[in-house]
Amino acid sequence: MSIGNIIGSNVANFSMVLGAASLINPLNINMTDTVFDMIIMVAASVTLLFILANKLYNKAGGIFLLIILGLFIQNSLV
Repeated sequence: MSIGNIIGSNVANFSMVLGAASLINPLNINMTDTVFDMIIMVAASVTLLFILANKLYNKAGGIFLLIILGLFIQNSLV
């Protein structure tokens, strides 16, 4: 229940902030640049869901999530 509370709070926070910001100044998003980011977001979310649903709180799951984070950071810096 606490994990759902944390995730729901984060979703509500960034939704309200982005919504308020886009009301003031519309956001221009280049879809060709954000495809990789969306793929990483979906992969991290599915991986986290799999880890939580199967209670696989171990080193391998953490390392896999860190690899996904490393790929995202590498793509962001290049």
